[in-house]
Amino acid sequence: MKTNNWYRMENLAGPETDIYVYAAIGKDGVSAADFVQDLRTVKAKVINLHIDSPGGSPFEAVTMLTALKQSKAEVRVFVDGLAASAASVLAMAGTRTVMAQHSFIMIHEAHSSEAAGSADDMRKLADMLDMMSNNIADIYTKRAGGTVEEWRARMAVETWFTDEQAVSAGLADEVATDVLAVANHFDLSEFEHPPELPAPEPLEAKVDWAGIFDEAFMGVL
Repeated sequence: MKTNNWYRMENLAGPETDIYVYAAIGKDGVSAADFVQDLRTVKAKVINLHIDSPGGSPFEAVTMLTALKQSKAEVRVFVDGLAASAASVLAMAGTRTVMAQHSFIMIHEAHSSEAAGSADDMRKLADMLDMMSNNIADIYTKRAGGTVEEWRARMAVETWFTDEQAVSAGLADEVATDVLAVANHFDLSEFEHPPELPAPEPLEAKVDWAGIFDEAFMGVL
């Protein structure tokens, strides 16, 4: 198994390799270059890509998408909980995409978290973000059909897709009826319209065995 902060690869020697992207893409200084380097060591005929991520760097996501599409392996994508923002781009890497029950895909326009400089710098940044958004919209178009303009319109208003809606929109192929989404643990406050995510299943009550034995044997000794 290879673990690298925000992704891990399992069953590297088996016929199917499992990749888990379970955090923000490009987190803690780990780049897509690390992912691509690790991906080159995978010899499996099938890659199962599991995603539960709030997003991250769109540039890193596109690099990962390209590497997966260039892989000789069949890539199957599983949205285990959330594929938001840049993670939704990565979710387009598979020949087949499966949504867990109650999972989500969210798309929006490219953002910049580091904006500083002159008015000319801001105009150049806006042009660059438009180019990136068009590029992302084209990725959705190639996967789901429609036009770049239609997907840009959906991205502009930050569109959330439930499991069934993602299938209807063409972003996914099916909902896994026997698999529930993993419980969300991300801070979604940065998004404009975060959905009401399903609450995690209640844990079984902890049994106080010590108290039971104390009560059962009280006065015996």
